[in-house]
Amino acid sequence: MSYARLRSAFASIIGWRYRELPGMGGAVRQALDETLSDLQARKYKECGTPCYELNNEYYRIGKRTLKVSTEDEMEIGIWGSKELLEQVYGGVVRRLSNLPSGVGAAEQTE
Repeated sequence: MSYARLRSAFASIIGWRYRELPGMGGAVRQALDETLSDLQARKYKECGTPCYELNNEYYRIGKRTLKVSTEDEMEIGIWGSKELLEQVYGGVVRRLSNLPSGVGAAEQTE
C-alpha cells in the first residue's frame, strides 16, 4: 500500500481527506498559493521540523480548515474536507495545465 493511500485511509477515519498534488517544485507551490488566494484563504498556523523536512501550514477558508504539508520542500499534500479538497486540488490542476510545456518539466529535473 502506498503512503498516499495509507494517509488517505487514516484521514477518512477523522472525517478528512488527503490528496497529493501532482508534480513537484515551485510551479506547484505557486499554483497552490494562487488557488488559495482566489479562495480567500487565511493562514493561521505553521509548524514543522527545524530543518524543513516537513512543514505544515494551516489555512482557514470560511469555517473549514485546510492543512498543507510540504515534505523535503518538494512534495505537497493537502488535508481537509472532501468538498474543500476537491475545490483546491481542481484549482491547482487547472493552473498547472495552463503552464507552458517546459516550465513544470524543467523544475522537476532540478
